[in-house]
Amino acid sequence: MFTASMSQNKRSTGLLIATIFMLLGSLSLSMACSADEAAAPAAAPAAAPAVASVAAPAQPAPTVALEEKADKQIAFPVFASTSIVGDWVKNVGGERVIVEHLAPAGKDPHTYQPTPKEVAKLSESKLVFSIGLTLEGKNISSLLENSLSPDATHIPLGPLVNPIEYKDHDEHDEHDEHDEQDKDKDHDEHDEHDKDKDHDEHDEHDELDEHEGHDHGTHDPHFWLDPSRASLAIDEITTQLSVIDPDSADFYQENATAYKSQLSDLDKQMSSVFEQIPEKDRKLVTSHEALGYLAHEYDFEIVGTVIPSMSTESGPTAIAIAKLVDDLKTEGVKGIFMESGVEEKITEQIAQDANVQVITGLQVEYVLEGETYLQMMTKLSELIVEGLK
Repeated sequence: MFTASMSQNKRSTGLLIATIFMLLGSLSLSMACSADEAAAPAAAPAAAPAVASVAAPAQPAPTVALEEKADKQIAFPVFASTSIVGDWVKNVGGERVIVEHLAPAGKDPHTYQPTPKEVAKLSESKLVFSIGLTLEGKNISSLLENSLSPDATHIPLGPLVNPIEYKDHDEHDEHDEHDEQDKDKDHDEHDEHDKDKDHDEHDEHDELDEHEGHDHGTHDPHFWLDPSRASLAIDEITTQLSVIDPDSADFYQENATAYKSQLSDLDKQMSSVFEQIPEKDRKLVTSHEALGYLAHEYDFEIVGTVIPSMSTESGPTAIAIAKLVDDLKTEGVKGIFMESGVEEKITEQIAQDANVQVITGLQVEYVLEGETYLQMMTKLSELIVEGLK
């Protein structure tokens, strides 16, 4: 019996030990789980590189954008001799051209002296547009002749728009007839060289030495005063831009078509505005010979000019001034349209002698900074109406 009791005690002890080991195992497992949960936040920082490594492939996105930009047309420089031509080029070329000027906004291309920086840029340009027909003064014309790159394309627009012939008024007509007679006589007595020499001496005799040998040509260069001729210039600009950049030809043509529509509207607007001026008052006197196309297209009469020349490089003569005073009195002209900075004192004296008003604000050779050709022409037509109606 004692033996049986001993055996029973041994089994109880074994069970107790087993139970203790099971409890210890459960406790160890529980502690391990708790340790894993506690370790989880510490592992979080290690997750940061994983996030960064996932985001890393997104970095090439800017490269793709740059490649798309590279596939697009890179803007190329185009030079314009005047701010008006520059505005036309900008309207056709849009963001695909970088427009540079030899005579920038607010500067008269007859007299402006380009800066060394502008000259340096000109030598690098492959496409250059000018007015031509001797519009550009000697400072600019000499650069167009001598400073262009050998592979540059220079397009004078004036000869391509059906320009009108320049006709001197009265005294100058008589001078031309006299000059023709002299040339006929010279043809019989001298060679071609002598004829040129005699012609120069004849000009000096007629007090035209102020022109300093500037060749005014046989055609009026101020064709932009007629929007329909400006439209012809737009056609040529479109063609030349398309030659340089054929991939953008459709883009240039679309811009040109839209802009020519605006030019047509401008033409109609000017015609309508000028109808406010009585026919008897449609007489113009200006600082220099610049409104010939406007007069031709909209039925005005050019009575005279302070400077009897198409260029402000020239100057008035005593004979021309005296005749202009007489014409102002006899023709019943309402006033003189004066350009800023062009013989202002002489203009004011002529107006005083003829008892007419000076109408300031005439601007025909350039656009102002921030101004467009369309705005300049609208402002010009309004000025004329206000001065003459």
